[in-house]
Amino acid sequence: MKRNITAIDLENDCRPILVKYTPETKCPLCHTSFDGSHLSAHVKSTEQPVLYILHFCHTCDRCFLSFYSKPYYLDEYTLKASTPRSHHEEQFSNHIVKLSPEFVEIYNQSSEAEHEGLSKICGMGYRKALEFLIKDFIIYKHPNDRDKIIKMSLSSCIDTHIDNKNIKELAIKSAWIGNDQTHYFKKHENRDIIDLKNFIEAVAYYISMELTVEDAQSIQPE
Repeated sequence: MKRNITAIDLENDCRPILVKYTPETKCPLCHTSFDGSHLSAHVKSTEQPVLYILHFCHTCDRCFLSFYSKPYYLDEYTLKASTPRSHHEEQFSNHIVKLSPEFVEIYNQSSEAEHEGLSKICGMGYRKALEFLIKDFIIYKHPNDRDKIIKMSLSSCIDTHIDNKNIKELAIKSAWIGNDQTHYFKKHENRDIIDLKNFIEAVAYYISMELTVEDAQSIQPE
């Protein structure tokens, strides 16, 4: 939603001017919807104009600074970044945390990189997280083959050691999209990191459900 704001022009004797911008919609600190409330605004009208707004969130009662910019040929400022940011970690089931703590750590480090705007490298982290989850699950199923599984490619692990059709389908497609994040040539142009994350989280869900069923089966009648 476009808005107008009166900002102090740092390049023109600190005079107030009216500028148009599209505000931040989510607080980077508490991650709730944000109404755009602000305390002050400053603009620098150079060849690459920039707008700085000190926002105030009424949900968490904290301030954050948002940076907006615009091409010289447009009249509207768009959001580039907000700081500081707090990272909201993805919560996985106790089964997944116990099965593959490295997966959980790598996934959340990748998520933090994504939230920091490192979109060119976070996909590689998600791909690594997938491999740890799949291999830890297979090692759990086949502990005697641990050394062999560790050295196998992810695709070979999925092909030869995953029996659950849902896990297998999701793992294969996750690996495809994940590989696109690590290679120069992207095979699946219509898929991105959002798809990769959704598929990996679905893999974790189905693995967790399988482990839950195993837990239930371990209960013997009295």
